[in-house]
Amino acid sequence: MTARTKTWLMIAITVAAVIAATVITSTFGYLQTLRAKAALINDPLAAPAINTQLAGVSSPFILLGDSRVAQWTPAPVFDGVRIPTIGVGGITAIQLAHAIPEITADLNGRTVILQVGINDLKSLGYTNTSQEALVETTLDAISNIVSGLQSAGAQVIVTTVIPPGPTELLRKPIWTTATNEATAQLNQQIISGGISDADGIIDFDSTLGGTMRIAPRYSTDTLHLNEEAYEALSAVVEKDLLESKRNN
Repeated sequence: MTARTKTWLMIAITVAAVIAATVITSTFGYLQTLRAKAALINDPLAAPAINTQLAGVSSPFILLGDSRVAQWTPAPVFDGVRIPTIGVGGITAIQLAHAIPEITADLNGRTVILQVGINDLKSLGYTNTSQEALVETTLDAISNIVSGLQSAGAQVIVTTVIPPGPTELLRKPIWTTATNEATAQLNQQIISGGISDADGIIDFDSTLGGTMRIAPRYSTDTLHLNEEAYEALSAVVEKDLLESKRNN
């Protein structure tokens, strides 16, 4: 090996080491940030954002939840009226449960369609909580949301949690397939009566391609959906509401 080759080899090794150190440091810092956020899950941080979005909304139906709801376009339409989507990015079921008592809008007589839980379950990738414990905690939180909304006079329809999509490269260090399994496990409990007080259940089942992972054609990233996905989900919601109306 010539001296020049050795020099270039050392440069390549040094560059690779710097890149590796940067990735490790960034990942560690990201994990620290995520853990810090996880420590805040009991704070009703979402209440002001929800109140702001609900201001001036008079629709008898409301879609409530996380970023998946915030980005829900096209939204479901019922009786010729678009259902308002009230969503807060990153919110967990636990956070939402604590925020419900702080909601100032009049919910009496309204129907709230609830889609939340994936942000609780994704924490399996960066916390030490067991899958079983987290599923139970999330189910309890959703039950508490239902109770809180009903205490405010609303009827509550709980949807099953939309499964994750394919895992993109940058999310792999903080992702585990246990989140996919936990989603299917939680949904099974939801549809089998795990939230007994709910006024209704909408089961998205395999609408987007699978019970543990949605098809790539429907995702923009691991957790978020495209317009084609929302069209399919809206059709399920509209059909369920129509059937409920006919039965009543």
